Amino acid sequence: MAGEGKILVVDDEKAFRVPIVKRLVDEGFDVSAVEGPFVAIDRLRAEHFELVLSDLKMDGMSGIDLLKEIRAVSPELPVILVTGYASIDSAVEAIRRGAIDYLVKPCNNDELVIRIRRAIRENRKTRDLEILRGEVEQKYSFANIVGKNRLMAEIFRLIAQIAETDVTVLIRGETGTGKELVARAVHYKSPRKAKPFVAVNCTALSETLLESELFGHERGSFTGAIRQKLGRFEMAHGGTIFLDEIGDLPKETQTKLLRVLQEHAFERVGGSETIHTDIRVIAATHKNLEEAMAAGKFRNDLFYRLNVIPLDMPPLRERLDDIPLLVDHFIRQSAERLGRKPPKPTAGLLRQLMMHDWPGNVRELENVIERAMVLDAGETLGELTLPTGVGLREPSGGTVAGMDLADIDYPLPLLTRRIIDGLEREYLRKVLQRYEGSIQRSAEHARITRRSFFAKMRSYGIKKEEFKRKA
Repeated sequence: MAGEGKILVVDDEKAFRVPIVKRLVDEGFDVSAVEGPFVAIDRLRAEHFELVLSDLKMDGMSGIDLLKEIRAVSPELPVILVTGYASIDSAVEAIRRGAIDYLVKPCNNDELVIRIRRAIRENRKTRDLEILRGEVEQKYSFANIVGKNRLMAEIFRLIAQIAETDVTVLIRGETGTGKELVARAVHYKSPRKAKPFVAVNCTALSETLLESELFGHERGSFTGAIRQKLGRFEMAHGGTIFLDEIGDLPKETQTKLLRVLQEHAFERVGGSETIHTDIRVIAATHKNLEEAMAAGKFRNDLFYRLNVIPLDMPPLRERLDDIPLLVDHFIRQSAERLGRKPPKPTAGLLRQLMMHDWPGNVRELENVIERAMVLDAGETLGELTLPTGVGLREPSGGTVAGMDLADIDYPLPLLTRRIIDGLEREYLRKVLQRYEGSIQRSAEHARITRRSFFAKMRSYGIKKEEFKRKA
């Protein structure tokens, strides 16, 4: 397709059709021309065009009737109508039926080319925005928040229940649990999804800059304010504003935020004009706001305004059964970015990851998988050297293979499996160490087949080379 666009010209007057086709081809358009509306409909069903240029008066079917047929085949296709019999009524009817432009013959060809280019450009822009919006909605759909744990099932239920409303939501949870992802899911499942989603990190800016960032400022309101600036609340008009780490909001800014929640109104910094805004507010925090209120650091009335619908994100250590799903999800994401085939995680890797606390939660797990994918280009992903700060739970009673025998934070089946896996892995490593990496001798010692011993090594990501005697 030519870069300028593919056009279908429909006109039963050869005197108009031939010269206009030549002009459009000279301008770089890919042009097809037909004499009548019925042939035009067949071509539109068979091919993709970016614009139709049609006469209004034709034998067998008028341009208005053709426009109705085009809308049935391709609702968004731009149509320009031209006629030698202009009237106000016909122009109004053409626009009402969906024509984007209406011209009178003989046309100024330069003007016609300008209008065609503009129509194609605007339609492409609209189409690209729709594609982008669809991609964003898909990316942030709550169906893409990975998890089947019962705690996550409750999160999904709440998202579906509150998304259609305008109620204020307070998302609470540790750093890295996916609070912003949930906020975006609520927005993109709501009637506001076509409007902006604006995120603000309340810890990223100083108190002075934060107020200007939220509410905007007038020119000359402070040193460096050389022009008027719109704030995030204005930018989010019609959509959703996400206030991350709301617990770090300064007291003075808390007062102004409370007014926005109550009255949907505010003034820019240094201004007197009251700005009204239509927004939904979703806030998030990793802090204990009840303790902050008791210490006088967070306003009680603001808390109750924000906490209409509380939504608590579980830490990863409370949903360890979701780790295999998350690992598969992150491997596929990373493989797509790296342009490679997704490797298969070994059972040993999954066991290793499920035996750790993950203080950085899902975000930290994602980073670990991303790092492993960059450093290991193999067909499988085995056990990893985990970053500092990610380790086994501190044992509080009897232990086996470094694991607490009665760690009640885990469900019994998962705890049992962890302990057995830990024992088995430690046993394999010790036997291999004794026999300096010989799988045959190690298997004989363990009284299992060589094939079974090797399969267990592979599932735990253990390599015999680790145990060979150094020269």
